[in-house]
Amino acid sequence: MTTKISQELYEAVHICWREVVEQLPRTADLHWTIQPLSQAAVTAGKERGGNILGLEDVPQSCKISLSS
Repeated sequence: MTTKISQELYEAVHICWREVVEQLPRTADLHWTIQPLSQAAVTAGKERGGNILGLEDVPQSCKISLSS
């Protein structure tokens, strides 16, 4: 998932993440991270033949969640 940069959104997602993690068994692991996605990356993708994700040409970030 990509979103425009928003500290308020990041804080709200972190609160939700903590609520979920607190309910998990100790043997479970759930991580999430915010990865920057620059305008240059979107432009480079378009120049190489496409924009399969339909990303806007604006500063944004990508959220990644991992569980084990």
